[in-house]
Amino acid sequence: MSSFSVKNQTLLFISFIFIVFSGILLSIVYVQKENRLVQLEDEHYDDIKFMHDKLLHKEIDFYTNRIKANINSAGVKEALLHKDREKLYKLSLGRFNTLKNENLNFTSMNFYTKEGYSLLKMNDKDFYGENAVKNFRMLQELQTTKKALSGFEFYNESLAFRIMLPVFYNEEYIGALEFTIEPQYILNEMDEYYNVEGVLLVKRKLGVQENKDENKFNKYKLAYNILDSARLLSEISSEHDIETIKKIRVNIDEVYSIYAFDIIDIDSKLLAKIVFVQNITKEIENFQNEMKHISLLLLLALIVTLIFVNFGFNRSIKNLENNYVDISQYKNLIDENLMTLSTNLHGLITEVSDAFCFISKFNKNELVGINIRLLLHQDVLRNEYSQILKELKKTGSWHGEIQQLKQDGHTFWVYANIQLKFKNNTIIGYDTVMHDITEKKMNEELMITDGLTHIYNRRYFNEILPRAINSVKRDGGYLSLVVLDIDHFKEYNDMYGHIQGDYALVEVAKALRSSLHRPDDYCFRLGGEEFAIIFKSADKNDAEYFVKTIRENILQLDLKHEKNSTFKIVTASFGVVTLNSKTLGNWEDMYKQADDKMYMAKNNGRNTIEF
Repeated sequence: MSSFSVKNQTLLFISFIFIVFSGILLSIVYVQKENRLVQLEDEHYDDIKFMHDKLLHKEIDFYTNRIKANINSAGVKEALLHKDREKLYKLSLGRFNTLKNENLNFTSMNFYTKEGYSLLKMNDKDFYGENAVKNFRMLQELQTTKKALSGFEFYNESLAFRIMLPVFYNEEYIGALEFTIEPQYILNEMDEYYNVEGVLLVKRKLGVQENKDENKFNKYKLAYNILDSARLLSEISSEHDIETIKKIRVNIDEVYSIYAFDIIDIDSKLLAKIVFVQNITKEIENFQNEMKHISLLLLLALIVTLIFVNFGFNRSIKNLENNYVDISQYKNLIDENLMTLSTNLHGLITEVSDAFCFISKFNKNELVGINIRLLLHQDVLRNEYSQILKELKKTGSWHGEIQQLKQDGHTFWVYANIQLKFKNNTIIGYDTVMHDITEKKMNEELMITDGLTHIYNRRYFNEILPRAINSVKRDGGYLSLVVLDIDHFKEYNDMYGHIQGDYALVEVAKALRSSLHRPDDYCFRLGGEEFAIIFKSADKNDAEYFVKTIRENILQLDLKHEKNSTFKIVTASFGVVTLNSKTLGNWEDMYKQADDKMYMAKNNGRNTIEF
């Protein structure tokens, strides 16, 4: 050692210390990475559970609203009260067919009498009279509580998700309406929206017949499966006890995390298991590659360290520290003043700037890990989200205006520039840079909105009607224009005053707006007591049914109007023009036809519709 120079002794000592430090560091990093992998699996479990629960609640809300809409349709309650099966079938057939077309797993729509007997099954019109309350525990509970219920139930070797609502007429319970959906729908939706595959296993003791060629899951039988890998399914069934599993890791050609959740009925009885699969091969490979990279970097760092010691390492460290301070300050400046957001390929937020948090009123902990879809306004999800993803896949970027949600439920507008995010030449997500355009959008909205009723104004009507006509001419179909006018409104103002008159206008506007459910349905206040509605329809019969529903909704307001000599409540007269793509002309002619028909309705006794 004494023959070594001071420099060489120093270099040897540094090498020894560095090797010891590297060993310790690699051990620490390995443990941390392994813990992070376990944590990632836990996060996947929580994410999948959250997405599964959110999806169930969304479906419950969606079909509950559809049940309410059917119950409140004109004549349905009366038909159920009088057990008029033919009328009930005709009134409900349109909505039943629409729901079946929207969801192939929507299986049945059933009406029950107040005594608990089957009155009408829309998918089997001739089946009725069964004492259903004896077979269905949920129906028994509804009969007792008279409250809405939803959940899984097993009957006749079939597991189904049921949503039931009681029906009341003049506050008296008269029966119930039930929608039934196959559990396959949950698996399909999880795969479509969140790219999560899975299977559903039903307990064998519930009576499902055995098949000697199928996979064995001990006490369970495979009911629904959307897994692409037959080998993975076989691995799960042969190696693991589904009864006790919460999450496991399966290593075949690729590595998967398996998560199982209980399916229970309203009495908390276990009916089935739903099992989701998350491919974590990439995370495992990244973990292994990162350990290799860290080892290589440490080796290179040792070499560089020895060189820098020889040529003034301390001075270089000082320069690096100064540069780090400058970069940190620059990063903080960007973070505080520029709205940025990053997501992974599944739409889960990975990074977000302070500026975005300030505008949205969320904090970073609330945003990181949630799906970006939860921050988007429903109009964006319904009309634009899929187009944005298509454009990103096609060109690698997208820019435009997006409406988003704040923590308090209010909305704000941004102009967003979205780019693909790469790592190791692999797409790992999306980076978004935004700036706030809320004030600009508010000014635009004010220009097209009626100040009293908050529906669209005449100015926007003059813009939308020509646009709608051109759309139908291009794409085909039917376009309907409705012009309606409140009956004897001048007399209403004279009797009740202008404040009450304004209230009546606002309530009618609300009734119109609540009747519209599609993105290309519009309602307008043209001036005074005159309103207009623009919508696309399948045919003239469809338009006629829709307008009659709107008239009924206005009558349901039950606004007192003593000067309306015949009806004594606020009513309206309707002029309707429905034209197909071949007969559509210019918008002025279409409006004049609808306006003329409205005056014909006035002359024919009011509260009428002229088609």
